Amino acid sequence: MAFTVGGCTSPADPPAPAAEASTAAPACGPDRAEASFESALPQEVLTRVEVFTVQARNKDSAVVPLDDQERVLTVAGLPEGPGWTPWLLTKAREHHPDLPFDEGRRTGPQGSTDWQTPLRDGRYVEYLGLREVQVGFRVTCATERYDGTIRTWDLDLSGIILCGLDQPDRLPRQAEGYCDWS
Repeated sequence: MAFTVGGCTSPADPPAPAAEASTAAPACGPDRAEASFESALPQEVLTRVEVFTVQARNKDSAVVPLDDQERVLTVAGLPEGPGWTPWLLTKAREHHPDLPFDEGRRTGPQGSTDWQTPLRDGRYVEYLGLREVQVGFRVTCATERYDGTIRTWDLDLSGIILCGLDQPDRLPRQAEGYCDWS
């Protein structure tokens, strides 16, 4: 038998019932978080080249697939749970409105550019590529902090170069490395 004296319960009393599970919102969720973003870091990636020689309007070519992986927008470093990725991509679009942050965005191997420009005799490299972009982010919420990266791309790139000419841009310079490929 239990009894109470001066507001204290005797040791013979059964333990107090456990508190019911809280139905309050979790301490950290997209609705309570803040995000900050780093500058975008673009990197041009050569995905395909075709090396060919034009001689008296005849074309002899060889295709070199370099990187035929499918690219999918990725987000790394967020906590698990519903709503985080769409929330972060919305915030990223506000911070970097010139970059495509569309969930489900993807690209695959590129096809030929099918040049229609008449070419003079010589050795050429036709190239395809894209510009991948990484954006670092930090999400803070209550006492939690998450650092991560969004990877997307913003341009599909293509061109054709005549071997032996100086190439001022990075991707054509990479393509020029295939001029001696056969």
